[in-house]
Amino acid sequence: MSLRRFDAPAEVATAAPTRLAAVLAAGQREAEATGGLFGKSDPLQTFRKAVTELDDKKAKGKLNKAVSMLSPAQSRALADEYAKAEAKAWEDVAKAAAYEDYHKERKANTKALEALLKAQAGLGALHEYDRHRVVEAMPNRPDLPEIYKSHLWPSYKVKKGTRPWNDYRSIRDAWKKADDLVITVGYRQ
Repeated sequence: MSLRRFDAPAEVATAAPTRLAAVLAAGQREAEATGGLFGKSDPLQTFRKAVTELDDKKAKGKLNKAVSMLSPAQSRALADEYAKAEAKAWEDVAKAAAYEDYHKERKANTKALEALLKAQAGLGALHEYDRHRVVEAMPNRPDLPEIYKSHLWPSYKVKKGTRPWNDYRSIRDAWKKADDLVITVGYRQ
């Protein structure tokens, strides 16, 4: 039902925008500029979280979903980020051997090893799941005892290896074991 009279001119029928309409329009423009309160998540952050997912059943699905949202430039940025993290972790591994206190050395060694394996897990995930193929080969596996001898890792002098990892799953398993060792070695002071 219209309140406009038929004999009223058309310009009288349109009222000036109310204060509420102006506030709503301003809020809409602000939401468009900021992506809204609940905007889309950052694909890079989604990928980083998927790499560190501890549950193996959820990890593959999350990685597939996260990688599908990445552009080639974002894949290259992630590859550079993980390569820098790997280089820094190798520096930390070298610094860990300089500690005089045995317990501090073990703790620093396990933290450096965990950071190294986390960076390699990111590179391995990009190699295995990224459709843009930014990372052409799996990272080289560090020279350390096998996963079933991981109780030796805290005292082991980690060296750069020459063989690449077999698959992403083996990197994840080693990273999760190193993550557990950081916690257990940290409690032993």
